[in-house]
Amino acid sequence: MNLTFPLSDEFGSFCADGEKAASFRFDRVDPFAAEAERISFDFAGVRNASSSFCNALVANLISQTGGSVVQKLRFKTHPDSRS
Repeated sequence: MNLTFPLSDEFGSFCADGEKAASFRFDRVDPFAAEAERISFDFAGVRNASSSFCNALVANLISQTGGSVVQKLRFKTHPDSRS
């Protein structure tokens, strides 16, 4: 199973709220992280992301799995999403 999360669909163009990112991770990522072959965070349409957002979404995911999820993670965007 591959998981892809289009972040601008969930959070808009500015990903800043660490609490929302943590809640999203708990509800949408964590339950499937162990089973997933790949977990992709798509940043298309995201102009800025705060450190609290990234820590809550990515760093804490890595930390809670003891790093075992790192090889599954992909970060992507579409070249045409930049203006």
